[in-house]
Formats: sequence, C-alpha cells, structure tokens
Amino acid sequence: MIYATDSRQINGLTIVSHSLLRASTKEWLEPTHLFKRIRGAALAEIVAELNNPKAKAALYFRQRSLLMFDCMLRVIDEPAISSVLELGTKRFEELQEIFYGALASDKFNALSTSSRISFARAFYKFFLALQHKFEIRIATFTPNSNKNLPVELANLFDNIVLNNDEVVDLKPYLLTDKAGEDYNVLLKPMVPHLGQNFTTRFHTVLRAIAVAKAKDTALRDFGTTFSRYVAAQSSTEFPVTEAKLKDREVVYRILVELMTYHFKKKYSMENSGQEGTMASLQKLWSRYELYWPNLVKAGIVAAPLRGFPKGKPSLVNVKDVRHQRKRRKADSPSETESKAESNCEFKSELESVTHKLLTPVPLHLSDEATTRLIFKQITKDFETIQSWLDNHLEKMWQLYQRGLALAGSESHVIDKERKLVDLLNPKKNSNALIEALRYFKRQHGGYADTNRVATDAYPDRVARGGISKSQLAPLLGVPNREDAMALIGYLASVDGRFSESALATAELHDRKGNRINAVNTENNTLTLSVYKDRAGSAGWHDVVISGRAYDHVQRWLELTAPLRAYMDANKIDGSHNLFIYASKPLGKPTFFTRTSNINSAFRAFAQRNFMALGELTDTVTIPRIRAQRGIIIFLEKFDVRAMARELGNDEDTAMRHYLPDAIWDYFTVRWIRIFQNLLIVEATRGTPYMEKTFTFDNATELDEFLRTHALNPLIPAEEAESDVSSEKRSSISDAASSSAPKVQEIMVAASQPIFAALLSVKDAVKRALDVGDEVNAKALYWYEFAKRLQNHIESDAFPDRGIKKLLKAAAAEICPDNYVKVIRA
Repeated sequence: MIYATDSRQINGLTIVSHSLLRASTKEWLEPTHLFKRIRGAALAEIVAELNNPKAKAALYFRQRSLLMFDCMLRVIDEPAISSVLELGTKRFEELQEIFYGALASDKFNALSTSSRISFARAFYKFFLALQHKFEIRIATFTPNSNKNLPVELANLFDNIVLNNDEVVDLKPYLLTDKAGEDYNVLLKPMVPHLGQNFTTRFHTVLRAIAVAKAKDTALRDFGTTFSRYVAAQSSTEFPVTEAKLKDREVVYRILVELMTYHFKKKYSMENSGQEGTMASLQKLWSRYELYWPNLVKAGIVAAPLRGFPKGKPSLVNVKDVRHQRKRRKADSPSETESKAESNCEFKSELESVTHKLLTPVPLHLSDEATTRLIFKQITKDFETIQSWLDNHLEKMWQLYQRGLALAGSESHVIDKERKLVDLLNPKKNSNALIEALRYFKRQHGGYADTNRVATDAYPDRVARGGISKSQLAPLLGVPNREDAMALIGYLASVDGRFSESALATAELHDRKGNRINAVNTENNTLTLSVYKDRAGSAGWHDVVISGRAYDHVQRWLELTAPLRAYMDANKIDGSHNLFIYASKPLGKPTFFTRTSNINSAFRAFAQRNFMALGELTDTVTIPRIRAQRGIIIFLEKFDVRAMARELGNDEDTAMRHYLPDAIWDYFTVRWIRIFQNLLIVEATRGTPYMEKTFTFDNATELDEFLRTHALNPLIPAEEAESDVSSEKRSSISDAASSSAPKVQEIMVAASQPIFAALLSVKDAVKRALDVGDEVNAKALYWYEFAKRLQNHIESDAFPDRGIKKLLKAAAAEICPDNYVKVIRA
C-alpha cells in the first residue's frame, strides 16, 4: 500500500487506493476489475507478461507501476487503450514520458525518491521485455537507478489539466495524528450510497478525533467497518440512508446490525474464531461507543434510543484480550519428553502462551516447571539479548577506532602528480581505502550523502568499480539503522522506562540548537529524558545512566556528530533527534518517528544474527526486552510497585499487560496458601484437628512449609534478654560459640502439629514405596528427615521425656491420606 505522509498532499492528488494498490495474488490472476483505462487485448497481453514465470523479478514494482499508469490515464482523461497496436503509436511514447513525470511530481504521489525510481525502472523494463513480442514505441527517456527523475518531466505532468471527478475518486481519506503523521481510513465504499457530502462530513469528524491523539487504529477500523457495512446493506431490504441515521429507533437497530456484520466478517476471515476473538471485538466495540457521540454532536447521526449496544462488557477484561498467542505443540519425541518433564498439561492441539516477554511463558505450569522457568530461563534469555546488543555496539565502536588508526593523524596531502580521483580508485591505488578515509574526514567532516552529492570518491554517486561504501561507512563511524536499534534495545534492557517509541523520538537539541538532553552529571553518569505518550502529564522520565550504557551513549554522540552537522548545514529535518542514522552506507540521513516500523526492522536485524540468538531469534523485540527487564525486577523484589516504577507505568498496567498470569498465579497462590496455613496452625494449635486442615497441592508447597515452620519457630518469641546490652549479648554469643562442639546441627521446632505433619509424610511415602509408586525427591528428603528425627527422639540417648511424649501424641494423630497426592513424582 502506498501512503501519503506529507500533509501538503491532502488537497492534491495522492494515489492511495485500497481496491487497486492492495490487490491480492488471487486478484492478479484475473485483474480486469483493477484497470479502468487499459482494456481488452492490450490488458490481456500485459497480464500474460506479468504471469510469465521467466520474468518474476521485481513483480511488486511492475504490478503497481502498471496500476499507477492506469490511474494516470484516468486523471489526465486519456481514452482507453484496448488494442496492442496502440502501444506502438507516437501517443503511447508520449504517455510514457508523462507517466515518468507523474512519478516525479508531488502532485501525483508522495513516495520516497528511491521508490519513484524503482517504479519507473520496473515500468520501463516491463515494456522493454514486451517489445520482443509486439511493436512498442519506447520513450526516449530511460530511467536510471542512479539518477533522480527530471524536474522537466514533473512539470510536464503538472501543467496538464486533470479530470476532477477522477481526482476525487482516487484521493484518499486521511487521518492525521497529533505527531502530524497521516494514515488512511477507507470511506470510499459509502460514497455511492450516502453521497459525497455525507462522507466528507463523516470524514471531518474522524479527523477531529484523530488529531488529538496518537495513531488510533480502532478509529480507522470504525470508519472502514461502518463504510463497508453501508455498502453491504445497500443490496438488502434494509439499506442505510441519511434519513434512517437521524431516527433514534432505527439507529439502535443499525448499530446492532453493524456489530453483527463485524462479527460475521471477523469469523469468515482465514484463521478466525480463535480464543479471544470475541473479546477483541468487544474491545473494539467499546471504542466505537466513544466515537459515535462525536458524530451525534456534529449532527450527522442520531443517538440510539436505548443507548449504545453494550454486548458483553465483561469480555473486555478477560485475559484473552491480553498478550497471548497460540503455539503449536511439540511433535518430536524429544520435545514431548521435555514437556512431560516440566509437568505441563496440554488441553488441546495448541498450547496457550504469553509472548509479551522474550521467554514464552505457558499459561499453565506446575510449580517445579515454573520455578525453573522464571528463575533461570528468563534471566538467561535476558542476559543473552543484552550481551548480543552490547557486542554489536562494541564492534561498531571498534570499527570506528580502526578507521581512525588507518587514517592516522597526518593531514590529507594531494599528490600533485596524481589526480585525487586516481588516488581514491582501488584499481589504481592499493591504499585507496586509507585515502578515502582521509579525504572524507578532511573534505566533508567525516560524512556526506554520496547518493545525492557527487564526490571525488564517488563522482557518479555509486560505488560500482570504486571503494565499497559498505566497507567505508563503518570505518568512518557512520551509524546505520541496525546500530540505532541496537542502542535503543540496549538502553531498554538497562532501564524499563526507556520504551521503544520514547527513545526513538527522544530529542538531543531544541529547535534553536540548544542541548537539552543526554546531559553529563557527576561521577561519569548521564541523564536521559524521555517522554512516554500514554502516561499523560506524568509522562516525562529523567533516567540517570552509568557504566556501559553511559559509554555507549557518549560514543553514539561522537559518531553521529558529523551526520548531525551535515543535516544542519543542508537544512535536513531531524538533526535535533538523538537517534539519527544513514539509511544506506554513506546515504541519506534520516531518523525515527512515532510511526516508524521499528518492530519489523528489528526482527530482520535479529534474523541476520540467528547464530548468536538461537531460539530467541523469532521472539526478540525491543518491547519484549523492556518487559523482561520489568519481570526480572519483580522476581528480585516480589513487588509489583517496583516493577511498575521500573517500566514507568502504574501498577494496574504492569499487572494487566506485563506480568504473565503464570508467574503471578505462582506467587499469589503460594503466598495465600502459606498465609492460610499459618492462620490454621494458630487457630487449631493444641487440638487434634490441625493436621486434618492442612492441604498442599504438591511437594514443593509441603517442602517450603516444613522448612519454614518445622525448622524454626512458627511465630518468633520475643527475646527474653531484650534488656541486655548488645555488647554483653555479643560476648555471651562469642563464649557460647567457642565452647560449643564443632558439629553440624539444626534447630527443630518441638511442636505436636509439626511432628504430626512430618510423621504423616513419612508414613505416606512409606506406603507409596511399598506399592512401587514413584515419589517426589523433596518428599523423599522429608521422609528421611522424619525417620531420622523419630529414631533420634525415641533413642535411649535422647533425655527429654516431654518431647518424647509430644512425638508419641503426634503419632496418634497422623493423616497420611492428606499427603498421598503431593508426594508423588
């Protein structure tokens, strides 16, 4: 899809056509409906050439260049081309030059320069190939991949009077967010049924909603869904009209049917009807309810008589709406065995997992598997990613240092007997790379956009036959997009307040050139200020960084200084941003915006480093690095507030969107059960009912409870010597330790309930072993512990008769049946 990104294009002709430029592969098999001015035999031969299996290169650009050519024919009001013979006329030769002019004109499209050239080249090569079959007159102008399209051709198109009806039909309906970025909403389907005036007013209201917030995909979905619903209803017995939209009773029915249409559309799509689909729809409908009153206020529609249909609001809060995906179950024996070892239960062919983190956390795990996962794998994966990013940044800096060493400190001296061009030619000078490094540092301050400016190193602006730009740029320290993403990812791993969008749009200078960010503080620290859009007025975060993060940011500022100076000198936007880079080696300088697709680029970056990342290649993204950082803070402190502070969010956001259910459930269930057992112990102490009230889900809970309460007092008694001075207490302790025998001992709480628990475990394990059942390792431990403790107390060497009576009383109250389940492996 081709999007217009310049607000100046709103009143011009910018081609953004859903029905044309987003045609599917199936539609291209019979694309007759896609073309309006190329028809008949001419279109049949063009389609046949497109489907030629020997000419599949650049298919995307060839298909869309032909669609744009057809659109150009429409706006200049050219008669239809239906015969192959018309391709050999003088007029077709002229139309080709007009099309190159349309591609060069901002009035026709808002593509990047490189995309315009690519479409022009694809169009030229397509008809050049077709020339082998038919007599076709090719334009005298030949698009060159290394040269921009001439301004003269753009003027040729701009001077043509356009067909206004066709312009209106092709012009997109754009929404503009508060960052000034445009995105498309598909309202054209409603025009034939509700009219251009209604559609324009509807679009105006949507634009007013969009401009106050960041890009709102739900708003775009609302406009597109309503438009398609109106078109679909036109062929039924209940078409939507302006009059019906002013009737409150009818409006309620329309909204219900709109939701029904949306539901059926969603479930008819491929891979639809999965768990969470209905909840996601309900989430969207709750947003629709916020948009409708704006249309009511503008007098376009009426408010529904019985209020906006609610559906089932509780679905909005179910966990299915959260960060979940479906992962295919393992098929191989080795994978199946590993799943079995972790005691995971799979209820269906697909396993539910959360992919908010680098480490996919299954939603249902036993305690043992969860323990291994959250305390080992999450930290291990995080350290792997952080190490990879750190190594990439270190390698970038070392290449720059190598370039400095190669260039040396001596000045660039031109050999009068040899031309500079020859010195920079690797075919004529073996030291051309060194000379190039010296040349760029002396003549261009370390950087120049060699795709735009002719230099002695690249007089034709291409590296063909000369020094490789890919080799020279890293030695000059010119960062590329991967370098910028690596630093963003590394900073996100250092502090969770560094979100992807906040860092990508962080500014180094204000519009007047004053330094406002990355300010050095004392003790080799630096303060980075970032703004998180969703946090509202509290969105600013001043983060102090040190250590490796401090080094990397300082290096980044040094590496981007030549790039920043070039952008300032040539009045190129974005020099005030912290993260700037060259789009290609020694190519155009650019920067990130809030709508930059960093996620896809970062995934491609990870794919190229699969040897270092292994299984993490397919899961690593910057938001997941940040989320994993927050989870690690939670695991260190078991504090949701600490995790929320680390991520710069409120506690509710941290709980609902970052902390996986499996991890939260693991701790909450454990904490609650231990607290409940503490209360039960105190409430039933000294009664024969205490042991019967204990319930444990597994051996891990039993193990923790016994370690906590059998080996220490349940509720620590106050020190009887509280009034003894600390110095005297210390001397008593030292004397006791010096006189004590050098043996290993443990303190066991002499409590009848505790003895009953230990003896119950011992008896339950013995029964299981007698019948040949496998027993959990932790249960075996407590079996041996209880057996040895009982033997020790019952031995003649043990003098305390009171404890012997406690053990005997406990033996009469054991409940081994309570532990049969938890002791099993």
